[in-house]
Amino acid sequence: EKEEMFACLAKIADAVSVPVNGDLEAGYGDAPDAVANTVRLAIETGLAGGNIEDKKPYADELYEEGLAVERIAAAAETIRADGTPFVLTARTDAFRPHVSGSLEIVIRRANRFLEAGATCIFAPGIDDLPTIEILAKEVAGPINIVAGLYTPDGNAHDMIKAGAQRISLGGSIARSTLGYVRKCAQDLRDTGDFNFPAPQIGQGDLNALFSTPSIS
Repeated sequence: EKEEMFACLAKIADAVSVPVNGDLEAGYGDAPDAVANTVRLAIETGLAGGNIEDKKPYADELYEEGLAVERIAAAAETIRADGTPFVLTARTDAFRPHVSGSLEIVIRRANRFLEAGATCIFAPGIDDLPTIEILAKEVAGPINIVAGLYTPDGNAHDMIKAGAQRISLGGSIARSTLGYVRKCAQDLRDTGDFNFPAPQIGQGDLNALFSTPSIS
């Protein structure tokens, strides 16, 4: 799983001219050393940043707070030692519905992660403007909000005004695309509607998007 993910990330990083952030899950290991090794591999792969979660894989349970902080500290030390610019995003799932947490825990963990060397804080489950404003006030660093995982309160501009400094979309655009494909098929089956090609991208543009970038 880890090898496959990094192989895909390497292809993306090689194909685009913009910085690439990787979802590094929970660091592919519980121990701080395992997280550090994952971040080192992310840097070697050419990523500009990556997320590290504080939720245990395949469980609705957070890592003990002290260990979670040590994991971020180990990742941050790896980045400092390498010297390559890398945005370390510490993700806390303490506000997710299936995790026994609270906004207070999110804020406490967020600030401890920042003290340990995280660049940015990501707290999934928070998308209403009043709570974003509280986070922006109480957390001593940049905040990432995800849109698309839940129904957001307001739009991206509203979130930025409330204090969000980065907005991620996760798989929402891909899921929306697949939802549109399904709707097109259903409409064709149920009504015979052929209107779905109207917003399609031109063949020339499509070929250009999937072309292999030239190597100088």
